Amino acid sequence: VAGGATAPPASALDESEEYNGTSWTEGNAINTARFNMTAFGIESAGVLAGVGTPSVSYGGTTELYNGTTWTTGNPYATTASNYRSSCGLATTGLLAGGKAPAPAEMTNAVEEFDGTNWTAGTALPQYQVYSCMAGTQTAAINGGGSKGPAAPGPVTANDISLEYNGASWAAGPNANLYSDRLTSFNGG
Repeated sequence: VAGGATAPPASALDESEEYNGTSWTEGNAINTARFNMTAFGIESAGVLAGVGTPSVSYGGTTELYNGTTWTTGNPYATTASNYRSSCGLATTGLLAGGKAPAPAEMTNAVEEFDGTNWTAGTALPQYQVYSCMAGTQTAAINGGGSKGPAAPGPVTANDISLEYNGASWAAGPNANLYSDRLTSFNGG
């Protein structure tokens, strides 16, 4: 399932679409039109986290999907952060990094989702945004995107990957395939 997006002129969409392996069909609307969010889970149990709209720039809103209906869930704690990477299932999700509004500060915050509530996880060893993440809450790999200081300053391509075991982050293999600084996607 996919939900939200932007359409010219910078308007947020509340649409969702479901994919059955062959074609896309219209799903029920999400509750809050949004863009710049991330998602994890499966089609019958998904989570959409974050929001960027013309009236609400950034936020920690969460919506849960049961395969038919979107419902509002508890917000994540790092409410000033979007462009986060994510992975996992609806009852064991993981959010990492992100970016706040101007002056565009990056975060190294990590949050874990249990299906209802968000709790703080072990922070990333660096500040990053637009990164890619795949895996589970206890076996994740995160890389790519951009890295930099917490406050505005020099931002560079993130050429390393990090692995998370549910308690700590460790260096992963070099992320040679991540050369684009806006490669935010999730999966696996």
